[in-house]
Amino acid sequence: MVTVEQLRREAVRPAPVAMSWAFWLNPRPEATGIFVARAALGIVMLAHGLQKLGLWGGHGWSGTLEWFQNGLGIPPWLGAVAILTEVVGGAFLLIGLLSRAAALFVAAEMAVAVIRVHLPNGFFLNWSNTPGVGHGFEMNLMLIAVATMVLLEGPGRFALDTEIGKALVKQERIGNEPPPL
Repeated sequence: MVTVEQLRREAVRPAPVAMSWAFWLNPRPEATGIFVARAALGIVMLAHGLQKLGLWGGHGWSGTLEWFQNGLGIPPWLGAVAILTEVVGGAFLLIGLLSRAAALFVAAEMAVAVIRVHLPNGFFLNWSNTPGVGHGFEMNLMLIAVATMVLLEGPGRFALDTEIGKALVKQERIGNEPPPL
């Protein structure tokens, strides 16, 4: 049973402090699990993007764009967006810079990859590397899931977004101070 004294204490409780919009950049800066997932996603995306630029046996910028257009029917400008999403988005995820935007682009790119490339091959990867058989969409599904987690929860620990948020809050407070007399 609630006492009168408990009701009085509730009535005089201070109102919660208004949260700055900059908090949206990284609402859980202590979250280590999200950091691990974000960093892994960043490494995978960056490595695949660099491969498309010619590293690790990739075909380079023009060769990849040609493959996108001739092999997949994807216009060169969208192929360029895909490469940049992987390279820039992967790097941004790795360092925690504009993480939620990078995660959105990665999730969108992986959804397109599922629809345009992997869905006809079923769920599983082609572990035996059977010629003429592509990979299924299981890896893309995991990448979409991790990107969605970062999009919904923020980048977690060790993210530059945290420092940007702090700077924005500080600037917001300075801008709201009354002028000196």
